[in-house]
Amino acid sequence: MHPSLTSEWDRLEAQQRAILADLEAWPVAKRTERPSPDAWSATEVLDHLVVVERAAAAYLEKKLQASDLPGETMTVRLRRAMLHVALSSPFRFRVPGKGLEPARDIGWDDVVARWAAARETLRLMMDAFPEERLAEGVFRHPLVGYLTVRHMLTFFRAHIAHHRRQLSRIGRSVGAG
Repeated sequence: MHPSLTSEWDRLEAQQRAILADLEAWPVAKRTERPSPDAWSATEVLDHLVVVERAAAAYLEKKLQASDLPGETMTVRLRRAMLHVALSSPFRFRVPGKGLEPARDIGWDDVVARWAAARETLRLMMDAFPEERLAEGVFRHPLVGYLTVRHMLTFFRAHIAHHRRQLSRIGRSVGAG
């Protein structure tokens, strides 16, 4: 893995371990309990993270086959900063793209295994990521535009932190946390 990606990757991995440890402390039945019929359960929140990471890996693989990818523009940099502010806020947001919804009624063991597999796929991609492509926009966020691979990892961390706050709300609501 390129040194410019290693620290972001290590933080992302630590974040995953922490969120799983938090949820493993919940009673098993509470992990799949929804606070309301139209709300996500904790396992569904995790599955959303899995879906996003899988989609990113598939997109990244496709984009690495292309040549002449754009670098980040000033507009993308501004949108990226606004996205990080938004994800740090207490506000709730709808999923910004089709196909990013979690599976309904997914079990704990299934989602943990799916996340481990998705993360391993991403790790292998990061290990083999070509140094000459580090400045290219290889990941397209539906609201922000094309991000570099390092900024994709930074987005993942902000995205997970946002959903970790959601998990805290869910835990309080279902009596788990």
